Amino acid sequence: IVNTCTVTGKADRKSRAALLAACRGSRVRMVAGIGCYTELIKANDFNPGINYFSIPQNKKSQACSLILDRLGIKDVWNEKKIEGMVSEHTRAFIKIQDGCREFCSYCRIPYARGMPASKPAEKILAEFSSLTANKVPEIVLSGINIGAYNDRGLELAGLINKILNIDGPLLRISSIEPCHLTQQLIEIFPHPRLCRHLHIPLQSGSDRILSEMGRKYDSQFIHSLCGNIYKRCPEMALSTDIITGYPGETGDDFESGLKLLTDCGFMRLHAFPYSARPGTAAAEKKDNISSDCKKERVADLMSLSGRLLSAYCRRQKKMRCRLVVEKTVKDSPDNYCEGTTDNYLKGRLKARAQKGEVLDVILTGEQSGNCVFELAFRTD
Repeated sequence: IVNTCTVTGKADRKSRAALLAACRGSRVRMVAGIGCYTELIKANDFNPGINYFSIPQNKKSQACSLILDRLGIKDVWNEKKIEGMVSEHTRAFIKIQDGCREFCSYCRIPYARGMPASKPAEKILAEFSSLTANKVPEIVLSGINIGAYNDRGLELAGLINKILNIDGPLLRISSIEPCHLTQQLIEIFPHPRLCRHLHIPLQSGSDRILSEMGRKYDSQFIHSLCGNIYKRCPEMALSTDIITGYPGETGDDFESGLKLLTDCGFMRLHAFPYSARPGTAAAEKKDNISSDCKKERVADLMSLSGRLLSAYCRRQKKMRCRLVVEKTVKDSPDNYCEGTTDNYLKGRLKARAQKGEVLDVILTGEQSGNCVFELAFRTD
């Protein structure tokens, strides 16, 4: 079973290579492809010479049954009842939404995922309660475009309020578009169980490039949004995605993006070189940026990301955070553990703790991209 992605050209190449590698396995009887890349490749473009089939996105939840049918294995799930299973991971995900209708000029996702669809709220609440019973320390609400969540009029802010009315662990929101950060949603963030981190994919900080990309905001909107968020939750950590090297991106466009990220106090960023996606509007553009220029700009962005993290840690020094322990080093003379805080700071502290334990910690500094904490007291 090969799970694929088509968000970038590199993802396409890696997905195709993984499918071909699986098909070359000497003992492989069948290969099942799943995910966005398999939705977009045509049968005559991919003929591995083995029993290969793809599972459509709208049948992804039935993947096991479809594969078993292909293998000629029937009713195996009826032979024994599988009781609730507890993940050993420290973070669990609930997918609340799929699909996107934005059609940004560089993106294939709407073609692969289709239009937005939202999971019924009662199913989400049941999944949350089940994970809570299994003692998961942090639960993440995820989706392709979660800000578009709408279950019969219940939007994301209303859903989060319903979840927070249930006793449970830390709750984190995954990536959310700037225009979907409504005032109702921002008002929830002082809640003690809601993680103080938002990943807001800007994609660019240049008004001209944002317009070319088909994004529905400009730099002034982002300035105002970030100010509003900090006013409600001063400790909020903001991260973002930036695509650099979009066709026609000038040095001034790039520099204006760096300034926006700095002025708005982002904590971290992920940088990607633009890659043309077949079938998108941007792929038709001719004023392409050289690979060397894109690599240089990605390096500049990642250097800025390091400086932004240091600046955030200086501003928030002595801040209290909730840290989920992800790793312990018992044989170390210092008895330290590592983890991630509610505002998505990764680092270590000297403490005896178990994986999955939630600790109340204080941020004391940052060293080479890793945060340093000290123990305040245990939350259990």
